[in-house]
Amino acid sequence: MVGFFLLPQWAHSLGKKSKPQVRVPLHPCEHFYITTKPIEGMDPMMPVVRDYDGLVYFREWSGGILAGGFEPVAKPAFLQGIPNDFQFGLLPDDWDHFQVLLDPILHRYPVMETANVHKMFNGPESFTPDGHWNLGAASEIKNYYVAAGMSSMGIAGAGGIGKYLTEWIIDGMPSIDLSSHDILRHVPHHNNPQFLAERVKETLGNYTLRYPTEQRYRGRKLRTSPLHTRLEVQGACFGETNAYERPMWFTNSHDDYLYNQYNSEKGKGTFGKPTFFDNVKEEYWACKEHVCLIDMSSFTKTEVKVRSTCSLSSE
Repeated sequence: MVGFFLLPQWAHSLGKKSKPQVRVPLHPCEHFYITTKPIEGMDPMMPVVRDYDGLVYFREWSGGILAGGFEPVAKPAFLQGIPNDFQFGLLPDDWDHFQVLLDPILHRYPVMETANVHKMFNGPESFTPDGHWNLGAASEIKNYYVAAGMSSMGIAGAGGIGKYLTEWIIDGMPSIDLSSHDILRHVPHHNNPQFLAERVKETLGNYTLRYPTEQRYRGRKLRTSPLHTRLEVQGACFGETNAYERPMWFTNSHDDYLYNQYNSEKGKGTFGKPTFFDNVKEEYWACKEHVCLIDMSSFTKTEVKVRSTCSLSSE
């Protein structure tokens, strides 16, 4: 028997009600867009416009314009849980929160300054901690399949999701690499409601130019080694791997690297030589020519035992 669900924002709570519990890390955020009344001369074949610098998008809508976006700091919804009677509903308007999107909307489409707004739409949309879908077979229950956390890309991905989930169920795995969307990528710590509410504030802001070696700065320090504080005092800049804090390099600077380097509002990422290049170079030569101590608490360890006295290499 195969169990399967695609329940947007309810997927997390339904997973927790399953026996045993199934981890489906996601959390709803308030998601905004506005529509205008008909605008004279509007071309019904106007293409969809995406402005990744302004974090906004546009399309023609019933003779007017639909404009929305993904703000740098999102507003989590339903912090006390989704109401039992909530279905296909909207949330209250919040023009103050929408202002950070309205400014780039007016900059990109000045006609919006004189257009009559028909309505603001504010509805809950579920987002995952890393912005990737949650797909595939859960580890907790056999034949339990998940498709949730579409992160506002469900319509665009619907055809492929249906195709590859079918392969997952029939063949045991999809015909393409979906490891970045596989629900098995999550660890138990990722299902923590407080962590999810904090991390998804940042997820929406990833609707922008992405840089290599990105790190997140919200919802950190879920897992730390006993040496974390000592390393921090010594100038460690930490990255996150499976919710584990791991030193990436050491620096004498007191700048908040994570915020300054990857905050979408500042846009200090790079495709060229990173600011930490010389730090890593110095550490490399120190390890090569001298003696170094490395904290490997976050690395996987495998203990292999044999009952006899023979070596593992013997036949």
